[in-house]
Amino acid sequence: MKPTPTILFLEALPTIAGGQSVLLNLLQGPLPFTPHVLLPGRGPLSHALEQRHIPYHPQPMQQYSLVHKTGRDRLAYALELPRLALATARLARRLNAQLLYANSSRAFLWGTLAALLSRRPILWHVHNILDDGGTLALVRQAGRLPHVRRLLCVCQAAQQQFPGLAHKSVVLYNGIDLTR
Repeated sequence: MKPTPTILFLEALPTIAGGQSVLLNLLQGPLPFTPHVLLPGRGPLSHALEQRHIPYHPQPMQQYSLVHKTGRDRLAYALELPRLALATARLARRLNAQLLYANSSRAFLWGTLAALLSRRPILWHVHNILDDGGTLALVRQAGRLPHVRRLLCVCQAAQQQFPGLAHKSVVLYNGIDLTR
């Protein structure tokens, strides 16, 4: 019997909001892969993963203001980017992950650097519209790297912010749980 592939999911929030709910929905039921989740620490998301018996790996990271980033947010992110990329690359190699899955725009850059360092592909799950033009330009450039294999966009507006990456992007709308 062939072993199941390992996917390392990269999450930047310890709470459960929209993207984290999508991740938890994805990780239900029998899975054709072995999931591991890197997250910033214990919280509602880690508790939900424990209930599903999904291994997670806490990695301390800064928490930033949502939507509009301050100069302090940008500096803190730039300073922690190398540490997060190295720690993620080490974890990906240790787990022998076949794929990195960035479930948050905050994870796109350090996840992509980790993919380069660990020589693994990465998928970006694009849940949001990036409001900051400088950040968007940087993320667009990172998306051109060959290790970024796919942008999974939750809507056409999310996809349209990456016009130069149309060949890598696909729209997959979030599902709706009709049992709730």
